[in-house]
Amino acid sequence: MVKKYALFNFLYLINKQYKNIEEFPSFDRPDILFSNYIQVGYELMQECTSNTELLENLLTSYEWDSVKNLKNSLYKLRISVGIEEKEFDEFNTEKFVKYFHMKKDESRTNGDYNMFQSMMESSINEYIESVKRVYNELKQYINYNEYKKSL
Repeated sequence: MVKKYALFNFLYLINKQYKNIEEFPSFDRPDILFSNYIQVGYELMQECTSNTELLENLLTSYEWDSVKNLKNSLYKLRISVGIEEKEFDEFNTEKFVKYFHMKKDESRTNGDYNMFQSMMESSINEYIESVKRVYNELKQYINYNEYKKSL
């Protein structure tokens, strides 16, 4: 119960992201990528950074390992997107779509292969898998009322 309240924001963001995961992400739609993954990813990044000690102290070693993997995938996501956390607050969907197309146009291409888009797809897929792992590790805290009923 203590974990649930102490980690409320983190658990809320994991749950929010988990519910937004699509079976087949729309990599050709930067507006959907922004609203479904990148925006929440940057919020999670901020939450993980500001509460690292709290997360490390309250989670079991196995839970903490899955959160560390999530942090690594968030770092890769930020690198592939190319927007620093402090600058991200200035972005909305429209501005991100313009930014995405500019980065894609500037990126090296080889036929249909675009380096920027490929890195973005890879990092989002890794991020999605990390979110799923963390969600499954912490779902008893996220869905506490349902968990309590099952006891």
